[in-house]
Amino acid sequence: MDSSQPSATALSATLLRAAHLLVDDAPPVFVDEFAMPLCGARDTAHLRMMLTALQDEAARYVGAAHADSVLRAVRAAVLIRSRYTEEVVEASLTHGITQYVILGAGLDSFAYRRRALVDQLRVFEVDHPATQAVKRERLCALSVPLPAQLTFVPLDFAQDTVMGALRAGGYRADAPAVFSCLGVSQYLPVAIQQMLLTQLASAAPGSVLLWGYLVPESLLDDDNRRVRACLQAITMVRGEPILTDWTPAEIRVQLQTSGWMEVTDLGAESALAAYTVGRTDGLQHPQTHRLIHAYVDARR
Repeated sequence: MDSSQPSATALSATLLRAAHLLVDDAPPVFVDEFAMPLCGARDTAHLRMMLTALQDEAARYVGAAHADSVLRAVRAAVLIRSRYTEEVVEASLTHGITQYVILGAGLDSFAYRRRALVDQLRVFEVDHPATQAVKRERLCALSVPLPAQLTFVPLDFAQDTVMGALRAGGYRADAPAVFSCLGVSQYLPVAIQQMLLTQLASAAPGSVLLWGYLVPESLLDDDNRRVRACLQAITMVRGEPILTDWTPAEIRVQLQTSGWMEVTDLGAESALAAYTVGRTDGLQHPQTHRLIHAYVDARR
């Protein structure tokens, strides 16, 4: 990634969240009313232009006949992981968790949409300073007030220590937290992921981890290999190439070695599929993306 520019993959994920309310059938899987302005779309017509450009880009790598289905699959993964994560955060409040750390927050809008929840939380948005700067500019242009409970934590995952940066931002090491890391791990080398997972596992007992990852091509059917190939090509061209993937067995070992307990691995065959049951628009969770739900041992 160009350190002077916001993350292109963060912009794309936000564009896909905005697209959902425009191109998919009701009821929505996930509603993000801030996604359209945060992705840079001035209005619905401009958003359609941006979506057409993204579809044309995908068509260069998988062909025009497959571009729509590929983007639909990635869109479903983005929407479902966001909904599941926010449901976990909301449920965690009943267990006394009052800190939410969004790793690689990008243009996530949780802190601005879910004000009732944020009133009960301390939210930390962790990301590269360039992406944070653009986000803050766009929020300012929208006259969106920043919640008092929100802290921006600038961080370069390749160079900085996440727990140290969080503590400097007011994070309480003695209190449990929910940590989400969605659409990020595939862009980090294995060594950095291992370090990050180990650091996070030092959080207070009862803390929760939601960790998204990509699976290897060898585990995918033909349609999902096409999705994976398109992601690989687009991210490479944008200067944010996919660096790592995991098999479910590999990531489970890594998590357990790092100190995480009660590891649940969620994919297309899991409870995540319930979010798209009965839909008429073809949205369903792809095989390419999986989501880990794990805990720091409360007995520690």
